[in-house]
Amino acid sequence: MKSFLIAVNNGYSQGNAREVEVEDDLQAFYNLLGCEWIDIVSRKIDGRWFEIVCDDEGLLKDSPKVSAVDRMNRPMLVGNLLFFHEDGEGNLVGISDDDVVFLTRNYAFDGEDGHPVITGCEYR
Repeated sequence: MKSFLIAVNNGYSQGNAREVEVEDDLQAFYNLLGCEWIDIVSRKIDGRWFEIVCDDEGLLKDSPKVSAVDRMNRPMLVGNLLFFHEDGEGNLVGISDDDVVFLTRNYAFDGEDGHPVITGCEYR
C-alpha cells in the first residue's frame, strides 16, 4: 500500500522524505522504521488526518531526532514515520497521490543536520 516515509534515522541521507510502497506487515514496518516496537497515532496536519506509524520507543534512544512538530515548532514525534489513513474499522489503508503531494509540501528541514520534519501537526 502507498505510504509516505519521513526518514531521519538509520543512515538515511539528508532530505529523505518520499513515497514508498509497503506491505501491511509488521516486519515491513519494523524494517522501514528501524525499530522493534511500533505505535500508530492519529495526527491532523494542516486540516487532514493521518494515521502515523512510528517507533514506540523513539524517545528512549540516544539523541532522538524530531520528525514532526506542531505549529509552534514543539516536538510531536521522533524517529522515522510512515503515513497512512484508516478505513473506519481500525485498519490501515494507503494514502492517495494527492496526499503524497500534500505531505511533500508540509515538511521542512531541521536546521541542525538537514533532516526532514513534518510541520503543523495537531492532536486528535
